[in-house]
Amino acid sequence: MNTPYKFNHNNLLADSIMDAQLAKLLHSFQIPVKNTSKSAQFIPHLDVFETNTSFKLMFVLPGFKKENLKIEIDKKYLILHGEKHLDASEKDTKQHLLESFYGKFSRKIQLPEQIDTNSLEAELKDGILTIQIPKTELKQNKTQVVIK
Repeated sequence: MNTPYKFNHNNLLADSIMDAQLAKLLHSFQIPVKNTSKSAQFIPHLDVFETNTSFKLMFVLPGFKKENLKIEIDKKYLILHGEKHLDASEKDTKQHLLESFYGKFSRKIQLPEQIDTNSLEAELKDGILTIQIPKTELKQNKTQVVIK
């Protein structure tokens, strides 16, 4: 059976060496605080599904609010813009580690030709932004050329 460590007043040097080694070990696990909004670019993960009638895009956006997201359709591209702020109650606290993203992002996705951008539907639920884009019938721009 292991006995707990007891502080020995007669061996202060051994205790101070042990404390220094423990402090060094704990210090080696410290991770520098980074302001991710300036040091790294956030790109939300995306899953794309297709059925016979539509495309479904699912962006992973933990902690984002719908009022901080914007979807634009520009020609053949869907552009998702977003911004996430550090909670105001956390701004006055000492930050030891920030692995979550805070700041702005933009993601541009090329869309297929056979979609109806006027009927696009979007919903943010449980940190997942789901965008449904109905398909339209692909117009045939095919002609046969007669070779002379």
